[in-house]
Amino acid sequence: MSADSPTVSVVIQPGKKDNGPMTHQTESLCDILSAVATVQIVALNAAVVAPLADDYDILEVGDGQFPDGIAAAAVQFLVNQIRLGVALARADTDVVLFYGATTYAIPMAIARLGGADVIAQPKGDVAAACYADWRRSTPTAVARVLATGVKLLERTGFAVAHGTAVYTPTMARSLGLDPESASVYADAARFVDTEAFSVDTPPAERPDHVVFVGRLDADKRIDIILEAARQLGPEIDVTLVGNGPQADRLADAPPNVTHEGWVPHDEVPAYLADAQAVILASEQEGLPTVLLEAYACGTPVVAPRVGGIEDAITDALTGEVYSTPDADQLAASARRVVEEYDSDVLAQNCRAIAEGRFSRAAAVDRYRTMLEQLSTQYAASTTTTPEIAEVPT
Repeated sequence: MSADSPTVSVVIQPGKKDNGPMTHQTESLCDILSAVATVQIVALNAAVVAPLADDYDILEVGDGQFPDGIAAAAVQFLVNQIRLGVALARADTDVVLFYGATTYAIPMAIARLGGADVIAQPKGDVAAACYADWRRSTPTAVARVLATGVKLLERTGFAVAHGTAVYTPTMARSLGLDPESASVYADAARFVDTEAFSVDTPPAERPDHVVFVGRLDADKRIDIILEAARQLGPEIDVTLVGNGPQADRLADAPPNVTHEGWVPHDEVPAYLADAQAVILASEQEGLPTVLLEAYACGTPVVAPRVGGIEDAITDALTGEVYSTPDADQLAASARRVVEEYDSDVLAQNCRAIAEGRFSRAAAVDRYRTMLEQLSTQYAASTTTTPEIAEVPT
């Protein structure tokens, strides 16, 4: 790693070209890293990050598409790993950060053998997400076995990498990692644009309605959100912003549900700033982008205790956490936030956290510290299994 400005190659997982959230998340990470490093994006499907081509060098490795059928997809997955490994072996880079692509142990090993510092940064529980998707098309037992295989691959990736960066200590534990370990960086940076996302509507002037913003994927449990909406009844309206494969479930939505479909990211603040709360029912999450954006708008969040969510929400102060994805619990928590808690206090707390912990300056400082420690620790020797020192918050 050079002393002045290291080169960081960000490897992203394959995805659909219309996956706006993935594009935005990648843009956010690269924006943070570009303040302290020269950034290159390595993608199995460059269409996912095509909007970023003007700002970053993008290296496309294959098309990132998986064929139908488990066996064929598994073969393509192996081919993708080899392609990535070859590309990284030829790359002149100081650090390789696998963003979401944490099951790619082969290219991780190749990058490490080539002298690069390797960081695995999961965005959530990939095994849980795969299981949620596969169990709808394969027998549950088969889906569980396949998901276990994914988890083992990810654990191998964690072991191969010099260190693993996660968003919160609870997220680390949910992935089988020890947040106190020197090889685990348990406060990976996220940030939100507090100018684009702001408290435009005072809490007292907002209507009694809650909003979900995100892709309508299987692991987001849209069925739970719709059942919770039925329980909330006509007193509290529910708006869903986003599209995805679970959109067909909205055909039987109760009358208090409105589906806005996909909207450009610059229109999202208006939905968040006009709601009494953001609601989630996900089976797995890391630290959802919409949580940060909601906080910046002074909007509390109601979400299940998965991933890093528990560390980011304080009951009655910034929203409410319920134990597991469940319609009864979601409805009860949402009702308390809307009808019982002090909306002004909620808004003030949420905004303060967005401007502090989730500011861009704080995010840049965390990554600068991590990269400096990587440079110091691994410059002397590559023969032992190194660890990332804890980064102060």
